Amino acid sequence: MTSLNATVHTTALPSRSTGDAPSAASAALRILQITLAAVFVGAGTLTWQGTPDVMAQFGVIEHTTGLGAWIRSATGLLEVIGSVLLCARASAGVGAVVLSAVMTGAVAAHVLVLRTAPTMPAVLLAALAVVAYAHRASLAVAAAFLERNL
Repeated sequence: MTSLNATVHTTALPSRSTGDAPSAASAALRILQITLAAVFVGAGTLTWQGTPDVMAQFGVIEHTTGLGAWIRSATGLLEVIGSVLLCARASAGVGAVVLSAVMTGAVAAHVLVLRTAPTMPAVLLAALAVVAYAHRASLAVAAAFLERNL
């Protein structure tokens, strides 16, 4: 039984205070978070600025759903905020949840309104689900905090 406990302790992710090198899984998660943050800060900036392609897509969405032009600005703002949250370990789970909500809306817009394949939003949503799952403990703490205080 003692050898099992020793094995569990040696395979656990190292804490930040020990100064140990991160495990491959921890490093891969961090790379995924930074990559997603870069993608979403770029996409959010383009969405917010309203490039011609973005304006065309959101024009169809606005016309079809009756949502105003605010939806493009709100989407871009949420993408930038979510990307910033992804960069910090303490807030990465919350950032992944925020961006997952945006990508869920993007998948729905592609399927129901634009009538195009939602490949990119679906891939990003899957990657965000991995990040959210990896940070599920901090998400539980955040949910408990909200439950107590709201």
